Amino acid sequence: MRRAAADAHNLLALAQKYAELNNTARNMDQAAREILNYTWPAIEDAAGNLEGTVRSGQPQVIGYNSQWVAMDISRYSRQLSDQARSAYGDTQKLVTLTRP
Repeated sequence: MRRAAADAHNLLALAQKYAELNNTARNMDQAAREILNYTWPAIEDAAGNLEGTVRSGQPQVIGYNSQWVAMDISRYSRQLSDQARSAYGDTQKLVTLTRP
């Protein structure tokens, strides 16, 4: 996701008003919107629920390391959502810049 977001951001500098580029940009925008819909709130909420469940359990039963792992999963899911939001915003700008 990080690479796709960077690619979309880098294309903004090259954008020109051209119908075929606009069609491609709209396809990218649709894909970015779908990714965002999958990552937020579904994945982010599920990771938060996992972290809350693990933290509420007894460490000696679920393992002491499991709280750290659950926190990492939650943090990574938030980072993924942030990158998806960034890519979606950049693809929307790309659609605007390439619109003939």
